[in-house]
Amino acid sequence: MLKRCIIAENRKLHASPIWVIFFVLPLISAGYGTFNYLQNLEILTERWYSLWTQHTLFYSMLFFPAMVSAYAAYLWRLEHLGHNWNLIMAAPVRPFALFAAKLLVVVKLMCFTQCFVFVLYVACGRLFAGFSDWPPVSIVF
Repeated sequence: MLKRCIIAENRKLHASPIWVIFFVLPLISAGYGTFNYLQNLEILTERWYSLWTQHTLFYSMLFFPAMVSAYAAYLWRLEHLGHNWNLIMAAPVRPFALFAAKLLVVVKLMCFTQCFVFVLYVACGRLFAGFSDWPPVSIVF
C-alpha cells in the first residue's frame, strides 16, 4: 500500500509549480554565494572550499528550509482543501502509509535539490570563479 501512496504523491508533482521553486531558489543562492566569494577573494583563499562555504552559507540558512517547507506544504495542500480529510480517513489506506509516502517524496525532492545545488556549485566554480581544476572529493563527503 505504501508503494501505491508514493506513486500517487509523485503524480501530484508532474505538472506542479513546485519545480519553479526547485530550480529558482538554488540558482539565487548560488548567485549570492558566488558573488560573495568573488567580492572577498583576499579573505577567502582556499578556492573550492571557500566557494563551498559561501554557497552553503546562503543556501542552508535561507533557501533550504523554505524549499523543504514549500515541498511539504504543496504535498499536503490537497488534503487541506474542502472535506478531503474525511475522504482520507474513510479510504482503505492506513494513515501511516499516507504520512510515510509524503515524507519519502519530500526526502526524494530534498536529495534531488542537493544534487542540483552541487552541480550549480561546480558550474559556478568553473565558469565564474575561473577554477581550472575540479573540486576535491572530500567536499562531497
